[in-house]
Amino acid sequence: MFGRRWPEWTDGTVVRICTGLVAARQSNQLNSFWSEPTISRATWLPLALTVTAGFFGVFRPFRSRDERRQQPLRLVWEQRLLHVLGELVSRSQEIANQDQANGIDTAVGLGDLGLHVWKKGWGLSRRWPFLRRELHRLRTVRLGALPTLRPVRFYKGKGVVGRCWQANDEVIEDNESRYAHIRSESDWLKLSTDQRDRLSYGEFVQTRDRGAILASPIRDRKDRFVGCVSVDIGHGAHIVRDPDLRSKVRHLCIGVGRNYFEGIE
Repeated sequence: MFGRRWPEWTDGTVVRICTGLVAARQSNQLNSFWSEPTISRATWLPLALTVTAGFFGVFRPFRSRDERRQQPLRLVWEQRLLHVLGELVSRSQEIANQDQANGIDTAVGLGDLGLHVWKKGWGLSRRWPFLRRELHRLRTVRLGALPTLRPVRFYKGKGVVGRCWQANDEVIEDNESRYAHIRSESDWLKLSTDQRDRLSYGEFVQTRDRGAILASPIRDRKDRFVGCVSVDIGHGAHIVRDPDLRSKVRHLCIGVGRNYFEGIE
């Protein structure tokens, strides 16, 4: 029921139960419980509950144990993500070299190639019921120094990663060519909602430097979408269309989905 967050839920539940019982006794609530002969004779019980609540609130033993167990997995996944990024950069460089050998002058921005892992989760909304499903970025590895965490929230159908969620399939987009004619907000608003990928003009400006984006779905054992891996690059859409590069990303998605993000969260 609680999935991977059971340690957090367990510690929190113990704290709430203990503090709730102590508060009920002080406010003369739950008299049927506190007037029970066995409980009423246990004068040490309120103090024990208070100590227990403090212990689970401060030290969080279940969560700490789970975090210790997860630490080796986190290190493994950090190395795996960096290894995959290295493979993507290596393959991209091979493609760029082949282009040069063939006399093709294409701009390729390998220095800012980025790899991101996304997971479907819950987020707050301004509209009823004030909750909605959206994508949370769990990990980002990138060679360049460009900002990697932009305040843009992606949900189903929004952006390339949102379209990947909507289709439960791989999506590749050459945004550099697609939006080359956009010079102002009025140009942007002339496009349809789908052409804008449901982005506002402000969100488009924040993400415009990502010229080409590949998003590949992460699926659970029932083939349902649970997240995605995206690769973005400043220039060179033909890079993210390469079959070998796409195959490496799909293999990463399979590995993440098989373990259901364990060691990545």
